[in-house]
Amino acid sequence: MRTARIGGFTLIELLTVIAILSILFAITAVAAPRVIERARVANAQSIMTDIRTQLATYASEHGTYPPRYAYFQDPDATEDHRRQYLVPYTYYLGIHRNIEVYDPFSMTHDANQSGQIDLLEYAPWGGQARPGVHTFPYTAYNPANPAGDAAEDLAQQMDQPRPFIYVPVNSEQARLVREYYHYHGDWWGRTWNPADPRIRRLNFPPANYDSFVLISVGPEQTTSGVVSSHQFDGVDLLDIFDGDLAMAYHVAALRTYYLATRDLEGNGSPDFDFVNRTRGDAGNPASYADFAGPDAQLNLLPDGSNRAGPLIMKY
Repeated sequence: MRTARIGGFTLIELLTVIAILSILFAITAVAAPRVIERARVANAQSIMTDIRTQLATYASEHGTYPPRYAYFQDPDATEDHRRQYLVPYTYYLGIHRNIEVYDPFSMTHDANQSGQIDLLEYAPWGGQARPGVHTFPYTAYNPANPAGDAAEDLAQQMDQPRPFIYVPVNSEQARLVREYYHYHGDWWGRTWNPADPRIRRLNFPPANYDSFVLISVGPEQTTSGVVSSHQFDGVDLLDIFDGDLAMAYHVAALRTYYLATRDLEGNGSPDFDFVNRTRGDAGNPASYADFAGPDAQLNLLPDGSNRAGPLIMKY
């Protein structure tokens, strides 16, 4: 009598299938996060490109890019004149509080993760008078001593997504600052000597703003010191300028622009930009750019770390 064979997998076949599935799972586990991260980076870059276009349109209509984050008051100016320095660029572009076009990697306005919101990190949340119309603090924001309505507004910023950091400059002034740092070999912009003839005449305000950078905290959610604080190697800018908050903002912006556009490699991409440093291989220190030159430490970010860096778009 013939015995019927029951169909099914053999042990060897089962082990083979399990091995193949394990390999596929391992490949997916490694590749999927990178694919997702690259997609998020591409999305952030797309938003930054749209904002860059809006800023260019504004400049074509007004002959200058919008003022930067310069929250100080000129006691000799009229209230209307003062207010233009208190309005964030998002308001000029009609995107204020539109989270969809804010930095998708941000969780707070504290872009350097220092525990406080510094000069160029401060971006007023403001109050809403009616839909589409906002009011902003009139008190100058001093990170060393926040007070008044600026201090009240500050609380809103610690746990809110932030707009991309926008730093417009006058390109001629930016050139002088770059030459100053390169002359002194100060590749991280750690010093500032207002008596130096190269930068002595950098008065505020400039004739116009004709260049800018947009900065995202990037996948690591920090600008890693690329965005200037109010201190240069422990020396407070307000002390350097005898409490002149306007000049403190001005110099912090010029220093930030220098760091954000520094290109010692000469490859046309900012040294500290996430994409340039990772070459698309997110989070892999071995893929960071190796800068030509005698000092291997040039690869370090301004905060001294060797992370991937923020996302930077210059114009």
